[in-house]
Amino acid sequence: MPVVWPTLLDLSRDECKRILRKLELEAYAGVISALRAQGDLTKEKKDLLGELSKVLSISTERHRAEVRRAVNDERLTTIAHNIFQNKRTVCPEVSNFKRTRYYNPGKVQL
Repeated sequence: MPVVWPTLLDLSRDECKRILRKLELEAYAGVISALRAQGDLTKEKKDLLGELSKVLSISTERHRAEVRRAVNDERLTTIAHNIFQNKRTVCPEVSNFKRTRYYNPGKVQL
């Protein structure tokens, strides 16, 4: 019998759903982190996040939590500052990835 690669694992449908959901959440978190490290949020990046959140079934609450995490991540902020400090957002009316001194959960938006 020929060896088929990759082989199928013995996973139930529920296990596959859990693994897929974890991959979706990790992917969204990774994109949020990368965009934060790139500096200011442009209209194009905001549109990308909107589409990605639909494709990956990311709730508004989860989106906001990921944005809060990324905005308060010192490593991402340092990268953005050191690499992109002289670049400015092309669309100033779009909310930026910026740390605020006082957090108000009702005001976190992208």
